[in-house]
Amino acid sequence: MLRDTGIEGMGSLVAHLRNGFPMSGVLAYDAIYERGPVSTPELSIAELLGRQQEVLARTKGAISLDSRENRSAIWKSVLKDVKAGHMKELSIPLPRNSVFLRRFIVKQVKADKPGCSPKERACDDGKMAQVNRASAVQSKVKLDSIDVFAETARRFIQETVESHGASAFCMVGLDHSEAYRQLGADNGPLCRTVVAGDGDGSRRRW
Repeated sequence: MLRDTGIEGMGSLVAHLRNGFPMSGVLAYDAIYERGPVSTPELSIAELLGRQQEVLARTKGAISLDSRENRSAIWKSVLKDVKAGHMKELSIPLPRNSVFLRRFIVKQVKADKPGCSPKERACDDGKMAQVNRASAVQSKVKLDSIDVFAETARRFIQETVESHGASAFCMVGLDHSEAYRQLGADNGPLCRTVVAGDGDGSRRRW
């Protein structure tokens, strides 16, 4: 698709879409965004790995404080990822390059439908694992405000109606299932390991 649409020249973006986006080190997407102030990660990969036994101890402590409801939701999310082929159970001894991630649940509530049951989203805590400190984003990301999107939509609708009439305009909304999880990750020298507790209180690593 990338070749046929003629955007092969977008360099690093195309490579990341094919091979996965890096999760540690210096991150920069020069084909899309300008570079901001030069920065380097607080921790090297070696320093990050050297702190993982401490991270693992904190992660186990945090899991023990999770409610039964949250543990159940987390466990279901792990089994779902395993079934989809995104994760697999690791055997002991674990890889030496393991980085331990605590999984937690975020409940998403729709602002326009507060009475609806919230969606439960499983998230892996890169901050607790100190992966964030081993990363530095040098791209200066520019995000348009809601006002820009609203004005763009207004002008698009207005010009469409003026050029082709109201009957020519049609709006369709699409919501791809878990679209935000479709991009691959390139873990580089790291083995990202999710630590989760099942219903009987034991802990397993994925």
